[in-house]
Amino acid sequence: MREHKYRAWDDDAEHMFYSDKPEDDYFFAFKDNKPYSLRGFAIRPPRSSNDPMEPPEPYCDDFPVEQSTGLKDKNGKDLDWWEGDVYDLNGPDTPYAIVFDEGCFWFEHLRTKFKILCKEYKDFADDMPKIGTIHDQLRMACESLMKEDKNILKTWQEKYWSLKNCPHCGRTMP
Repeated sequence: MREHKYRAWDDDAEHMFYSDKPEDDYFFAFKDNKPYSLRGFAIRPPRSSNDPMEPPEPYCDDFPVEQSTGLKDKNGKDLDWWEGDVYDLNGPDTPYAIVFDEGCFWFEHLRTKFKILCKEYKDFADDMPKIGTIHDQLRMACESLMKEDKNILKTWQEKYWSLKNCPHCGRTMP
């Protein structure tokens, strides 16, 4: 049985935090004690209050969780593949993101949504360059103003977030 590891991206601090590497201001918990609602939380400093009778209190922001695939290479070494990682599987300009769907981890093409099981590629891990994460890709797409393919941002938005505004620049999503 594989070890379950999780990570979450703190949009405000632009920081990835991990369940197996505890940090003081970050933790993982089930939101509202509901099953299947695991979220990453960041403890924020107190907000200032205009009411002198009400002292400021720390608060928490929560973020979607990404899961480790737990796959190992032919030598038994952990591949360190995570949901949300983006790889170049078939040469330049073919970005595939790791997604968890139907009980399996898949490489999903960001434009066509074509899927390939991750375990089929584990023996070729050394030949697949990691491009970054969906968070990096979102920032790059936002910065380039999505000149070529506006559907990519919409795909990421539907798959990974329910956002109305880009977390990197604040612009309204198309």
